[in-house]
Amino acid sequence: MKTILLLIAALTACALGAAQKEEKMPKGIPESVVPMGLGVNIHFIEPPPHDVDMIAAAGFRFIRMDFSWVHIERKQGEYDFSGYAQLVDALAQRGIRPLFILDYGNPLYDNDLAPHTDAGREAFARFAAAGAARFKGRGVLWELWNEPNIFFWRPRPNVDDYMALAKVALPAVRRADPDATLVAPATSGVDLNFLERCFEQGLLELIDAVSVHPYRREPPETVTRDYQRLRALIARYAPKGKSVPILSGEWGYSVTWIPKEQQGQYLARQFLINLMNDVPLSIWYDWRDDGQDPNDQEHNFGTITWDYQPKPAYIAAQTLIQELSGFRFTKRLSLSSANDYALIFSRGKEQKLALWTTGEPHRVDLHLGVPSASVVSMIGEKRTLTATNGTLSLEISGSPQYLTPSQPSQLLQLESAWRVESQPTFKAGVPAAHASAPRLKVVMTNPLNVPLSGSVEAHIPKELSGKWTRGNRFRLKPNETAQLTWQGTFALREERTFHVPVTVRVEGLAPMTQEVTWEVANPLRMQLALRSDAVLLNVENPAGEPFEGTATLNAFPVPVRLTAGERRKTFSVPLSPSAKRTSTFSLTLAAKGNPVMTPLPVRFEALEWFDQPQSGAAYQAVLDGDAKVPAKLDMRVVDAPDPNAPFAKACRVDYEFGQGWRFLRVTPKKTLPIPGKPKAVGMWVYNTHNTRDWLRCRIVDATGQTFQPTASEPLTWQGWRWVTMRLDDPQVGHWGGANDGVIHYPIRWDSIFLIDSTSHPHQGTVYFTGVTLIDF
Repeated sequence: MKTILLLIAALTACALGAAQKEEKMPKGIPESVVPMGLGVNIHFIEPPPHDVDMIAAAGFRFIRMDFSWVHIERKQGEYDFSGYAQLVDALAQRGIRPLFILDYGNPLYDNDLAPHTDAGREAFARFAAAGAARFKGRGVLWELWNEPNIFFWRPRPNVDDYMALAKVALPAVRRADPDATLVAPATSGVDLNFLERCFEQGLLELIDAVSVHPYRREPPETVTRDYQRLRALIARYAPKGKSVPILSGEWGYSVTWIPKEQQGQYLARQFLINLMNDVPLSIWYDWRDDGQDPNDQEHNFGTITWDYQPKPAYIAAQTLIQELSGFRFTKRLSLSSANDYALIFSRGKEQKLALWTTGEPHRVDLHLGVPSASVVSMIGEKRTLTATNGTLSLEISGSPQYLTPSQPSQLLQLESAWRVESQPTFKAGVPAAHASAPRLKVVMTNPLNVPLSGSVEAHIPKELSGKWTRGNRFRLKPNETAQLTWQGTFALREERTFHVPVTVRVEGLAPMTQEVTWEVANPLRMQLALRSDAVLLNVENPAGEPFEGTATLNAFPVPVRLTAGERRKTFSVPLSPSAKRTSTFSLTLAAKGNPVMTPLPVRFEALEWFDQPQSGAAYQAVLDGDAKVPAKLDMRVVDAPDPNAPFAKACRVDYEFGQGWRFLRVTPKKTLPIPGKPKAVGMWVYNTHNTRDWLRCRIVDATGQTFQPTASEPLTWQGWRWVTMRLDDPQVGHWGGANDGVIHYPIRWDSIFLIDSTSHPHQGTVYFTGVTLIDF
């Protein structure tokens, strides 16, 4: 075992995902105080007393349940809320609030499909409004649909239809109850593509919070980056001055994926990580196992078994709530390893620590300035740690532990008494005085009974410039507060993420550091796509701001003009036939002679354009996944569809999947090495059906580790599109071999093309060509 020496006065505190001040939540959204926003999914209406009593005994304060249209409106215009009234009453008696999901079709309208006609939408809106009126003032959160980005929106996901319903149903609920709390869209996963398309159509104007279901097989800590990306997206589209929090509306781990003890660890860590990321509502899926088949994943998500026996997940939730009740997350203290977590929770002048690691168990030595501390394990076992020479020695593992100092720790009080307030995004290319420019505000309060003096330093990346507006030093009397502000600028319109450590130095003490994460709110994205006769320059402008400048491609100037609201535009540059198979380009972008993007060298290495007589013979198409699920597959090389096709030939793939997990792969028949160290794979894809299947590919590195990069959006478009899959994305799925997430060269192909099913029965036809390795 390794030992880490932890000098708490020299800790680095890691910032939350968004602004670091305690934001006031919209009305009805729970405060980020344990256990106000912790809950479970249930599957009953008329409440069995044993269930609600056990839910209350664990300390949960929320349940999430379908508010089922088909069960409430069995005859047009007549609504039966009696079962739900019993449920709401039983919950209220135990201090529990409901999140009701306005969901699913009704055979009385639109053939039991998701509402997609004006009449169907109006009927759904009347049902939703009637429910809101019936339970007005009962603390209900209303959520529009469940996972509309997958098969729950029948016959298939359609963001335009979903938003058409939202624009009718949500205002109807608001009219029925002006104080109603509305959340949406409850996506399966953190589906940024679906979310952005909803935001583009005005969803953030209609709701109080964004709900997502961050399911994954990976540990809960991996969600942080997803929340950062979503928070940046919200900041880009939210109405001016409106704060829209993120809710974790459904998320769990099945015991068919991991052992039940690890499920308990993940429940506690999921709740803690959500609080760390300023996510005030965490709903665990599921309350109770849905069945008794040990091999069925849907039967094994519960915190208790089918016959009501508590699992480690139930005990873990109960322990967390008992230990941290009334406490609010303050900040993460960064230990010597990024895998180690030490979260400070505060209640007035009291502090506690929640500690665990995602790595191997090891010992940490804590210098808190106290003679002893009590430690409670994840399952409620208590013990006392006695300091030796001022040191508390504690072994941490994947199971969270809760440490309470025997007396107030001045060092923890100091760490809890200062914060950095900063928006998660800023605009590039604006002056420092602009409201959207990069800005830090450090708020420091003296919690001690002696004066404090010192300074603040921000470790600003060299690409940013700025200054402290009124200096960076402070002197504080007891209970006095100071605010110091740094304002800056960033000229480049690039999609960048900055991690900015901010250090407070108090005279006589070791420094304290908190890290802030910034993202550029108005980036421009440039991407090259190779055709047989030209290079296409695709410019994306997600913020929709006007821009006028010049791109230079190998000394060839390309005027770039984007009007307000213009988010995508393509420019064509003729390509010399001699540069077909391997091409290197230098790409720059400038406005008024000043660079707005870092010069970008791009190298293309073409693999397969299917333009030779033997094209396709070197590959085979295979079905994979659950062999019990019916599926059909056919692949052949044909003339590319559409007269504007990028190449003359393409590989056509026709497939049909039944209900369940199925996918297809196009693989080389012989070992096919990949030259060099490419960072991405690009290809042209022609889609014909809105299947929402995912495009992927697979490579294998020198250790036998498999990587499976994924396209940025599912198969929802029609026609040709240039698709890239990043090999160097840290979120790329990987398994086998070294299993360390690091590509060990040389590498080879496993599958040049893969279509992963969304589990519902469907068929599709996809063409692909121009498979290219990209380095930049």
